[in-house]
Amino acid sequence: MARPHRFPMEKAAYLISGERRKKTDPEKFLDALEGCVGPLSGKKVADIGCGPGFFTIPLARRVGSGGKVWAVDVEKGVLDMLLEHIPPGMEDRIETVHSAVDRIPLPDGVTDGVLLINIFHEIRGTATLDEVDRILSPGGFMVVRDWDMVETPHGPPLSERVPPDRVGEILEELSRGRGGYEKTAVLPDKRDHYTLVFRKQSLDL
Repeated sequence: MARPHRFPMEKAAYLISGERRKKTDPEKFLDALEGCVGPLSGKKVADIGCGPGFFTIPLARRVGSGGKVWAVDVEKGVLDMLLEHIPPGMEDRIETVHSAVDRIPLPDGVTDGVLLINIFHEIRGTATLDEVDRILSPGGFMVVRDWDMVETPHGPPLSERVPPDRVGEILEELSRGRGGYEKTAVLPDKRDHYTLVFRKQSLDL
């Protein structure tokens, strides 16, 4: 199976640049998310494929001193970049987690929510999503933000993008017999991206 398109690590500095911030405001993104899932204060959230922390650090501000953000990535280099940019006083809220494609070294059901930002199109097979499902508690939220099916000068080729309707189908197939996922919101986004919010169902529902 061909290796999926991934953001080149030599350009990782762009991921926390002012240029990117002009295109995507993480604070407005989190405002919209809180409007859907409620206040993030005190929540424990995993930012899967976090890169150097574009969403991780604003998220850590939202969860506050009573919350936790696990910054998860397969690339150790971007985790090192993230550690260099954590604001003073927030070190205890963010924990970097060097993961593998088929293993996220966190306990079962430890998170109240997970973010998958611009990585769904990279996922091949079920191993990664099985791990995401494992660490997410029943009733927890999953946010999938990814490239939409429109031509763009940047991003993955159209042939590797996942249509938004297919995301729900994939999660349903993944979780069959384990409770399933309910789509609870479609958040406002740019023309070339979509953002979907799901709630993990428990088996006794």
